[in-house]
Amino acid sequence: MYLPVVYLLVGLVLLLVSGVLVYRWGWKALYVLVPVVAVQGAYFSLSVEGFSAEFITMVVSPMVVGAVGGYSFKTKRSYQFFMTVSTLPLVLVLSLNYYGLKVFKNQDLVLQSKDRLVALLKTAEMSEEEKADLLKKVDSSIEMLGGVMPFTYFLNTLFVALLGYVLLKFVLFKYMGRSGDGTDGIAYFKMSDYLIFVLIAAWAAVLLADREKLNGLFLLGLNTALIFSVFYLVQAVGIVKYYLLKKNLPPFILPAGILGLLLLGVEAILFVSVVLLSIGAIDFWADFRKLETHVKE
Repeated sequence: MYLPVVYLLVGLVLLLVSGVLVYRWGWKALYVLVPVVAVQGAYFSLSVEGFSAEFITMVVSPMVVGAVGGYSFKTKRSYQFFMTVSTLPLVLVLSLNYYGLKVFKNQDLVLQSKDRLVALLKTAEMSEEEKADLLKKVDSSIEMLGGVMPFTYFLNTLFVALLGYVLLKFVLFKYMGRSGDGTDGIAYFKMSDYLIFVLIAAWAAVLLADREKLNGLFLLGLNTALIFSVFYLVQAVGIVKYYLLKKNLPPFILPAGILGLLLLGVEAILFVSVVLLSIGAIDFWADFRKLETHVKE
């Protein structure tokens, strides 16, 4: 039961170390980081039969997030640069690993997770009726979860990226006393104008593709649409924070509002998410913050 905590602590250490090294040494930090990845990769190859999703999630992911974060703070890159570069490549690698195992080795990581859950339930202190009900819910969600694994990976890496950004900013500019304020922050988060067409095309594929005949296109469109929708949600939150800062309002208003929204329930979250997504998407035309030359790409 202590393993998840150990993995979390190791991941945080790898993230912070890689971030600090890249911030201080630049590309020369690769002389240290690459051997660390190689050693960890050899360990996983012997114990988990090759480069697995666990290796990418526990070792590569925090190190990539840390390295991109250190580079972003060092070169004062934009917040969207950090967010996209620290998440999308990892999502691609994890997705290729998932579908590669499924197609070429007939290994479904989702089904393997289900098997582990079933084994865990057998030892759980629950009534047989509760176990059967839970297993029924798991069975009904397996197909859906398998279809949106890239989006699931994205949410995981996004969480690591957000956590890594906060920790690195604290360590670099508080504890280490570095000067400057690093990236522009979420208030200036703005996706490239051309990416709005990716969002539109992805949702069009979801709505128009025949899932029985073009299931691959449907799933590609669905995962792409969900991922970019999250980015535009972040952009909308950035717009809100921008105006809060402009009006010199207390900074706790935004997180307090998000917490209050979570307490209201799923219906409220979905409604506000649709509104925010719309605001983030039309920012392509409206340019609510008139950033133009402010954002450094």
